[in-house]
Amino acid sequence: MIFSSVKSEVSSYRLVIGFLSIALMTALAGCQSSGESYDAEEATNESTDMVADTTRVDTTAVDATTIQAPQVTEAEKMQEQMRKEMEDLKTENIALRQKASAMEKKNRELMAKVSDLEAAQTASQEQMAKAKTAPVVRTTKAVGEKATARQIAQYDKAVALAKKNKFQDCIAKMQAVLDAGIGADYVGNAYYWMGLCHFGMTDYKAAADQFREVLNQPASQKKEAAQYMLWKALRKSGNTSAALAEARKLMDEYPKSQYAREVKASMK
Repeated sequence: MIFSSVKSEVSSYRLVIGFLSIALMTALAGCQSSGESYDAEEATNESTDMVADTTRVDTTAVDATTIQAPQVTEAEKMQEQMRKEMEDLKTENIALRQKASAMEKKNRELMAKVSDLEAAQTASQEQMAKAKTAPVVRTTKAVGEKATARQIAQYDKAVALAKKNKFQDCIAKMQAVLDAGIGADYVGNAYYWMGLCHFGMTDYKAAADQFREVLNQPASQKKEAAQYMLWKALRKSGNTSAALAEARKLMDEYPKSQYAREVKASMK
């Protein structure tokens, strides 16, 4: 009895152990399967990441290609712009050189004109100096009361010289007319024109002397004009008091004349 009971318990133990063994083997098989599944999933994920990385690399490469193309185009545009600017500068430089050449030519012409004017001024100053040092002619030589046609013709030639501003020539010609003798009615006129010539050469003192000679000629037709010019010559020479005296004389003797009105207006 006792032996049978023990034998029965042993058999039970063997069954339990068998079941445990089967369960253990099943569990081990499940773990291996899970590991293999995990490894496969990891491999799949890594493959997916590699594909994604490759895609990113390809995208980056495409983006780089896309960016580089406009940069090359922009550089070409800048080169073209610089080329145009250089051409414009060359054209402007040529124009400036031509303008400088024209200005240089104009400058030479102006300098030549200046030289001519300086020479003319020097000649004029020399002429004026001779006129100032020349003695003032004082002669009252008259031949008859009326000038002859021949005398008047010589007188007119002298006046023509004065109207051409050939003052020194006029003075010499008019002096020759007086020396040769002319009618009394033209003596004052001759002095008057010589006074105008001295005035034109700014020799105001000599001009005043000639205008006084006009006033000394009884038959003179230029007394009123000579009185006016005497006032102007004295004022120009700086002899204010004498000019004022002659102005008053003009207004007293010729109160209604145009000369008197001008003198009076200048004194206001």
